[in-house]
Amino acid sequence: MNTLHFKYALEVEKTHSITLAADNLFMAQPNLSKAIKELEENLGFHIFERTSKGVITTSKGEEFLIYARNVIKQIKMMKQLSHTDSHQIQRFNISVPRCCCITEKIINILNQIDKDKPIDINFCESSSMQTISNVMTESFNIGFIRYGIEYDQYFIDYINEKQLSYNELGHGDYNIIVSEFSQIKDITNIEADKLSIYTEVLYGDESVPFILQCRKSGSKIYVYDQMNMFNILSGTDMTYAWINSDISDVILKKFNLIRLENCALKKEYKDVLIYQKNYKFTEAEQKFINSIYDHD
Repeated sequence: MNTLHFKYALEVEKTHSITLAADNLFMAQPNLSKAIKELEENLGFHIFERTSKGVITTSKGEEFLIYARNVIKQIKMMKQLSHTDSHQIQRFNISVPRCCCITEKIINILNQIDKDKPIDINFCESSSMQTISNVMTESFNIGFIRYGIEYDQYFIDYINEKQLSYNELGHGDYNIIVSEFSQIKDITNIEADKLSIYTEVLYGDESVPFILQCRKSGSKIYVYDQMNMFNILSGTDMTYAWINSDISDVILKKFNLIRLENCALKKEYKDVLIYQKNYKFTEAEQKFINSIYDHD
């Protein structure tokens, strides 16, 4: 059985699409379809079902992919044995939310590590759902997710369903952020009805059906990059965004943004660390995790 086909199947599971998986794997779609069919024939059961809404994993397929993921992990570990100096490399592999404070903590870790040893840093900013997928497929060793507290049970159930380990890191408040010359800053005792005439800027890759269904109507601008969000906010007087309260004043000043203190609305977020069961953190990763706990 070709273990390369395991990687192909894991990518199809990740994207729910043969076409997207083929693009990500830089291979032709017919070749990927042929490889998946060959793998299913060797196994004697279907891993995926093709539907009008995309590719879904069968119950047996889900069980197989757990084993396949472990096989890929073991192969990766065996390959590392061939690098005699691999233990000298300072590794840090993490998928995180779009959050300036996280970047600042990673910079602090970089300033603390041994500068005489080589480093291997893999740092990705993404949505919570993509981060879970990144850790599940072992594209990243650990993930830091942040979501509205009202969706806590959904995410915890989803993490458990994917058989990942997790640590609850804490929670905090979201603040409304606007430009210094925004019309919104002059409103007293801001409530939902007073915000309804303004445009909310938010991330467009919240690919959780439950969350999508709960979105309220109103003007929205969807972005996929934090800098784009800040630039839109700073350049318009009719937009606002909900941002974590631990964003630094330095960042706000850089983009001519302010927090609104006169807000009756309250939104809370939760931070959760996720990783594969039995995964052993590298020294650099452990320092990062400790810095998060120290902050809270």
